[in-house]
Amino acid sequence: MKFIGTGKSLLLREIIKLKRESSDIIAITASTGIAAVNIGGVTLHSWAGIKLGEEPVSRFIGKVRHQPVFQSLLMRWRQVETLIIDESGSLLILKRTL
Repeated sequence: MKFIGTGKSLLLREIIKLKRESSDIIAITASTGIAAVNIGGVTLHSWAGIKLGEEPVSRFIGKVRHQPVFQSLLMRWRQVETLIIDESGSLLILKRTL
């Protein structure tokens, strides 16, 4: 159940502020562009480098692991300590494979 006007974005902005002050490596994302802009982030798809996500998972992971052009993306995934996802209810739950 989603509650409108309960301060979710305000709470997220405060969490983001605290995480930045603690020097954690954070990624601020959301499932939609509007939600991402609202919390000062980017879409999860953009941050993760998966574009529209239409490529088979195994093929994409193979490219990321083995093609030098994707090394900065792979490092981003491995280095992030806190991944914030606003509006996550509209995303499928994915198992971490890297």
